[in-house]
Amino acid sequence: MALFGYGGLGHLALQIALHQGLRAAVSDPSEEKLALARAAGADTGALRNMDAAIVFTAAPAAIPQAFRLLRCNGTLILVGLAVTSYELPLVDTVLKGITIRGSYLGSRDDLAAVFALAGDGVLRPHVHTHALDEAPALLDRRRRGEPPGRAVIAF
Repeated sequence: MALFGYGGLGHLALQIALHQGLRAAVSDPSEEKLALARAAGADTGALRNMDAAIVFTAAPAAIPQAFRLLRCNGTLILVGLAVTSYELPLVDTVLKGITIRGSYLGSRDDLAAVFALAGDGVLRPHVHTHALDEAPALLDRRRRGEPPGRAVIAF
């Protein structure tokens, strides 16, 4: 599987995929995030011929790139919210049997499973804590895809 975006959700998805024994590749424009993904066990080389691609980022180039690397009967899962419209090749979608799904929220059971993985030490979220007065600058950094992991404002 390929994961597009190694941020707050992408780094957790990688941990879950590796825990399930999947080969997981990560794509992210940030060299810093790719280095973190490699250190966590991801493949960051040439992505192609994947069974599934999950797009966590709203970056405009990610969706078409993820679509192109899918093999026949592959699945494209869109998580990142973007206001941009995308055109995907209808002929390739049909001929390759590509499934396209959107995912915004999981079920209560999904949440319980994630909490269980965290409780067992399988998931180790990367959390950066910031003071409230850092919020405006932090929002600017988040728009640029920084810092990696999750950012939390401490009150």
